[in-house]
Amino acid sequence: MKGTAQTDELDTDNSGIKEELKQVALKAGALVFGVADASAFTAAAEGYRPTDILPRARSVVVIGGAKPRAGDWQSPNYQHMELSSTNDRITALSMRLAHTIERQAGYYAVVVPPGVDQGQLPFMSLALAAELAGCGTPSLAGPVLHPEHGFMYFSALITTLSLPVDGPLTQPACPAPACVEMYQRSGATPCTATCPIEDNGCLGGAIVDGRWSERQYDRGRCMARVYNYWVPTFQKILTETLDEPDNEQRRMMINSTLFSRDLGFTDQDRVENIRRVAEVAKLMADAGLIVMASFISPFRSERAMARSLVSEGEFVEIFVDASLAVCETRDSKSLYKKARAGQLKNFTGIDSAYEPPQNAEIVLNAEDADPDTLVEQIISYLQAHNYL
Repeated sequence: MKGTAQTDELDTDNSGIKEELKQVALKAGALVFGVADASAFTAAAEGYRPTDILPRARSVVVIGGAKPRAGDWQSPNYQHMELSSTNDRITALSMRLAHTIERQAGYYAVVVPPGVDQGQLPFMSLALAAELAGCGTPSLAGPVLHPEHGFMYFSALITTLSLPVDGPLTQPACPAPACVEMYQRSGATPCTATCPIEDNGCLGGAIVDGRWSERQYDRGRCMARVYNYWVPTFQKILTETLDEPDNEQRRMMINSTLFSRDLGFTDQDRVENIRRVAEVAKLMADAGLIVMASFISPFRSERAMARSLVSEGEFVEIFVDASLAVCETRDSKSLYKKARAGQLKNFTGIDSAYEPPQNAEIVLNAEDADPDTLVEQIISYLQAHNYL
């Protein structure tokens, strides 16, 4: 693996690699693609620059897309957004590009994590990366907008491969021409009319010669409004949880994540749980990752559904074979005991069926073998079939 390109001549030759990466990204669903110079992140604080994540970094590749559709903004059911995998899709695509760089070009590549660190700060500003790569410019409130596509989710990867740089856009995407026209008519844009700073909102400013002047943005007010009025917030979830009359469903809502909080133990809910898991696993597999998913999947049909989502040979079914009696002796959470007492309904093996796999690639004897032996059995299979 190469740490960094050595000559300017090699930088020029890498324009072909850049075009190949761009075409892969666009064909896979990205709307924009750009490259920034890793040394251009001087506006970022120390510790949050590309070279702080990947030493000797030369380039930052940025892609944008997977934006919510018009119907997403109109839907009153916020839970559908939990499953639309908007920013997850674009992050998975960055992983795919990173694998391409390492496998085909032989240079290091790291995908910037989409979350925040312990200090609640992004590992690297995707907004700054998008701006430096020519994928958009900051809006009045800060989020980067593209002149053609508007709001998007961005993802970035850092690499020691030196690629031709695109650089920032010369014309700002905000204010858009339609916003300028509205401002000339009414003295406000859609954003400033919705959240005017003079009326306890967070946005304000004037447009002069097609550009923002006297820009005003109150971050504190904006954050307060987001936490109090944005539909899929903790307050709404807490209200729904407290109002849930069924004790068992309320327990599930409290202890589960947003991804599965609306699911219980019914056959339909179990099928839906595996469907969601399979879709997420497919995204990771498409990015070139090996995904291990450990779930109770009692029905053959749902396992067949999960297998059908990926190409032949990409799905390995592992059957952890243990009798009901043995499972009950290992009941550390007393779930089987509660099911026997009627306190848990639709519990697999008690009052809900379990359909053992008929042709699992790997069968683990979980009754007699120790965990280390079973792990070795899995690794041996993966090595023998060229997964590892």
